[in-house]
Amino acid sequence: MSKIKKLIKNIIYNANYKLSNVILLESNPTFSDNTKYVYNELLRRNINESYKIYWVTDNDIKKYSDIKEKNVYFVNRYEKKIIKKLKLFYLRINAKFIIDSNNYIKKINKNQFRIYLCHGMPMKLVMDYGKQSGDFDYIISTSVFFNKYISKIYNIEERKVIVTGIPRNDAVFKKEENIIFEEIQRDKTIIWMPTYRNHRNTDTYEGRTNIYFKYGIPCIENESQIKLLNDILKQRKMLLIIKLHPVEDKKNIEDLNLSNIKILENEYLEKNRKTIYDYLNNIDALITDYSSIYYDFLLTKKMIGLAIPDLNEYIKHVPFCIEDYKQNIEGDYLYTFEDVANFIIDVSNNKDEKKDKRVELMNKYHKHIDGNSSKRIVDIIEKKMKE
Repeated sequence: MSKIKKLIKNIIYNANYKLSNVILLESNPTFSDNTKYVYNELLRRNINESYKIYWVTDNDIKKYSDIKEKNVYFVNRYEKKIIKKLKLFYLRINAKFIIDSNNYIKKINKNQFRIYLCHGMPMKLVMDYGKQSGDFDYIISTSVFFNKYISKIYNIEERKVIVTGIPRNDAVFKKEENIIFEEIQRDKTIIWMPTYRNHRNTDTYEGRTNIYFKYGIPCIENESQIKLLNDILKQRKMLLIIKLHPVEDKKNIEDLNLSNIKILENEYLEKNRKTIYDYLNNIDALITDYSSIYYDFLLTKKMIGLAIPDLNEYIKHVPFCIEDYKQNIEGDYLYTFEDVANFIIDVSNNKDEKKDKRVELMNKYHKHIDGNSSKRIVDIIEKKMKE
């Protein structure tokens, strides 16, 4: 950045001018994740009567034409037309509040109030991501256990980390009958949410791991195994839903077109204006590995399988917050296809030998176990509005 640009930016940041009654919201995908649940609470309190709420999106705003709430708008982050670009700049420079969770909306003026909702509690030290965050007033946490790690990742004072709980977890406490792929009859449902490892468009692993999983999921080595897994699920009237990272290579598993193993895309969730958290109450077990979904799913008190055949290799490439994975992440450890198959059979038979340990960790990683995280955050916002 040139010296002139830095000077202009500094002048704007420190200027004392009156900000507008505007709230900027962001999440990726748009209208999802933690921000969506805070947005719902803002509307429940009728804050949109006195404030204009703008969702900043990477998408065509026509995609959200069905959302017709008073004073709720969508604006594209990458508008090409000069008038629309100027409008976004005006909103960014004048908004009193910024609430983001994924693709940062940085403060332009120091008097703006920004709460960063993050993308989940850290298991890995994603330092490069944290360095790009910009200035904010608060970042949220679920427990003081995480505060020092969050402080390190975002290079901030711990006093800026507030233990409110994660808004998206509020959905876990609601008794709603949301079912993924409800047209498929089954007795039990397992969701598999592996950490991103292999990019669909490159043959490099971008520092994640040098172990390749053909179907995007660990422990499954060949077509025979995944078809046998499908047979086991079919025999036991179970459905396995796999939600891969958006850039993960999905082609090999999609080509199989299996009856009891289905791939869940973000488009499915966006079409129904829901997030994966709206469905967790009706999921019977989770399989994951190094993802923050682990901490969230603990709140359901349901079974968790941890597919970690590449643990020793993974930690060579990605630094962890936690010093000892198995001391801090408890569940059924899965290293082979046979382990995965046995875990599915245990879920079918309600054989859960790790529940007490998971509940112990739930209390360690969550101060608030009540479904009121969004309320706590909007309480802070409303208090700031009255100042």
